[in-house]
Amino acid sequence: VQWLATTPTMVYVLSKISDFTWQQTAVAVGCDVVMVMAGLCAELLSGPYVWLIFGMSCMLFVVVMYLMGRMVFSAVSEHTSKTAKQSLIFIYMCTLLIW
Repeated sequence: VQWLATTPTMVYVLSKISDFTWQQTAVAVGCDVVMVMAGLCAELLSGPYVWLIFGMSCMLFVVVMYLMGRMVFSAVSEHTSKTAKQSLIFIYMCTLLIW
């Protein structure tokens, strides 16, 4: 349940360093919230639809990771400093590993 607050916040903050519009940010945050909720529902429910809900959560995870990657690489393209670019890519890779 804590992830309903933390992961959308992380996606939102990441969108602020990119050139994402508010609509793109809303889609990314919305996908993240639905992903977490679907995973929670899959864990708490039983029956034949559990795997369908879990699969939906996994597909949304891929979408969120893709959108976060676009955010990071858009921010990387805006910076001229090699150190800033390396730092942003490092943060993204750490996020991929942690999530």
